[in-house]
Amino acid sequence: MKTRAALVLAGIAGLASVANAQQTQGTVTYTLSPTIYGSGPGSNWTAPVINGNGNSIVDPGEGVLWKITIGMSVAPGAASTQTGTLGGPLTWAPSIQVGSSGTGTNAGFWAGDINLTADNGAASSSGTWSDSSTNYALAVRRRMSVATAGNSGSPNANGSGLTDIQPAQFGGDADAIQHVNNFVTFQGLWIPSASDFGNSLTNHTFVLSLGALGIPSQVAAADSNYDNGYILPVALSVNTVYGANQTVTLAAVPGPSSLALLGLGGLVAARRRRA
Repeated sequence: MKTRAALVLAGIAGLASVANAQQTQGTVTYTLSPTIYGSGPGSNWTAPVINGNGNSIVDPGEGVLWKITIGMSVAPGAASTQTGTLGGPLTWAPSIQVGSSGTGTNAGFWAGDINLTADNGAASSSGTWSDSSTNYALAVRRRMSVATAGNSGSPNANGSGLTDIQPAQFGGDADAIQHVNNFVTFQGLWIPSASDFGNSLTNHTFVLSLGALGIPSQVAAADSNYDNGYILPVALSVNTVYGANQTVTLAAVPGPSSLALLGLGGLVAARRRRA
């Protein structure tokens, strides 16, 4: 899936005769947010319960639904005043894309590459990730939205994260892409392994970073000559900001030895009462 997505990115760039432009106009910001869910009846994920047990701690049988929101500092908009309000201004060297004028507006997000990792991939933050199958309710399936031409990432070997989440939207017409901003592009449910729960509360910190493929974040510019027939989007690389790390706390679950001690303590207390 990773290879296919990379080929798609390369293929579209070839279609539009685009080289990676080292632009610094504007910023794409990826923001991470968690929501706790509990598994439904029978401990499956076809009928999950939002907020699980109603506290801020992940208990056994619960998972964390992660969402990634994309925001652009240069507002996106329609490619033509005939179809809506134009986005913020962008400029580039016309040589980047032969035939383009070098001036235009932001039509929308184009593509990016993101890793989502817990505790630098430590084995102590292992888990299972939801997928796009009916084994999971739509609310917690791992999937893309809005920028759906890419893919929802590949789970690490121990389930401590996802590699190469690739939000993208492609096409040969700058006005055909969605001109939205501050939109949720990804969601995926992380279900911690039973071994992650210890005798005390455990914190796991999730971090967004540049994906393993190293593909820069890009926006699609609509050329100022769009209404005169130049409809190809111009993919421009921009600065990328990864929002604040997010930490989730796993509940304390006494192990067998702790339970045995608790039982012994109760027995001693009972003997004292009899005495």
